[in-house]
Amino acid sequence: MILTRTDRIIVDNLSKELVQALNFFTWNSHILTESIPNTHTVEQESFSYFIEEYTHKDNISSHWRSHRQYIYVYIIISGEEIMDINDISELQVLQHYNSKSDQILYSGYSQTRIRLIEKNIVVLYPEDAYRIHYHPNSLIKKCVIKIPLTNSL
Repeated sequence: MILTRTDRIIVDNLSKELVQALNFFTWNSHILTESIPNTHTVEQESFSYFIEEYTHKDNISSHWRSHRQYIYVYIIISGEEIMDINDISELQVLQHYNSKSDQILYSGYSQTRIRLIEKNIVVLYPEDAYRIHYHPNSLIKKCVIKIPLTNSL
């Protein structure tokens, strides 16, 4: 897991594809603020992204999940979200790998809790499980970037 800000990106020791994705949004930051929620595929680059916007309705937590096929990058555009993160080896599998949704669901306890606010970036690798805490009436807008893992090794 990597946690940083859009104005403080350090790209040493990151995969070429992850650097390309982060640079794309650094040089095209207007995409984050001007895009309406939608799914976009960036054909010339080796990643895809979508802009997501929603209002939390309940004070609940999502399931723990991890992904196998992609590195996931979350960029908070506006709002606030609380995310728990743990190594998958510390959790118990609830639902085995689903290739259609590229996820495994888990149960367990939080190792790390982070508060994500505007301009925060979190990079999640396959060994990182996460869950999001939803707070009533909280509006969140974020960019989710998916980088195929096969390209990033």
